[in-house]
Amino acid sequence: MPQILIVSGHPDPATSLANRLILRNVKELVPAANVRELGVLYPDGQFDVAAEQEALAGADIIVLAFPLHWYSVPGLMKNWIDRVWLHGFAYGSKGDRLRGKRMVLSVTTGGPETAYRHDGSQTATLREILLPLRLTARNCGMKVTDYVASYGMLFIPGMSTEDDRNRIEREALEHARVLARTLLQ
Repeated sequence: MPQILIVSGHPDPATSLANRLILRNVKELVPAANVRELGVLYPDGQFDVAAEQEALAGADIIVLAFPLHWYSVPGLMKNWIDRVWLHGFAYGSKGDRLRGKRMVLSVTTGGPETAYRHDGSQTATLREILLPLRLTARNCGMKVTDYVASYGMLFIPGMSTEDDRNRIEREALEHARVLARTLLQ
């Protein structure tokens, strides 16, 4: 079985309904996966670069799991990429530690899927928005697979309804199932 590393980039996992449930469910479906929650491990953004690089180097499949923030990964995950995926490790003439690994993106959005069309409110598809991450992985010699996405996953306590919660819980479970199938194929 391939070594699977899931890096969760939610900056405050305790407040997340969707991302917390997706992660919990995928852990149950793929118990051998190594899960690193950046928001838990490094709430101050001070990364143990050696430990993070070791985890990446030991994986065959790397999952970046995150809620979409301003058309990208949350700042904590971007900072992690900038500080961990270094020249000489992830890229460059001697940076081959990610080469040949498979990368999967697991993404949630607050907006509906219809927003992520050229005629939608975001005026771009999610595939287009994720292009910088796919190019980064490609520059590191990684095999970039497709992404798993769930839309409309915003839950605000006191404002969202119980129906919203129930829908998000169902969709989070389905997201985890699709992600697990993607990882195990």
